[in-house]
Amino acid sequence: MFKYLFYRIFRFQYKIIGEDKNMAALSSILSISFLIAMNIASIGIFIGKYTNVLTDAIDKFDAFWGTTKATPIVFATIVLIPVYFLFYHKKKYERIIGEIEKGNKRKNKVKNILAILYQIITIIVFIMFFY
Repeated sequence: MFKYLFYRIFRFQYKIIGEDKNMAALSSILSISFLIAMNIASIGIFIGKYTNVLTDAIDKFDAFWGTTKATPIVFATIVLIPVYFLFYHKKKYERIIGEIEKGNKRKNKVKNILAILYQIITIIVFIMFFY
């Protein structure tokens, strides 16, 4: 699922950016990391609404770093590192793009719908838990 999501975002970014595949790939990786971070944050917000476990953990983390600004930066870095190694390290994105473009067109249409639904649901759930 995430490979096709990467491919879909990559193609969109490639159309916008132009000929630079590396920049489009990096932009796609940041987008996927952002979506995954939104999923994890939604789960955390959901748990935090019903328990104080998450709030206490964030307070201890912020006390350790001395500021609340470090929490999102550390969180984003933790999410970004594995995504980087899954899709970009040693130009793995080129192989992923080749596999998907050579794949079954019917399956790719289904994966495209699933990727769109994933993005929409992630954003809706994140907004719902924030309010």
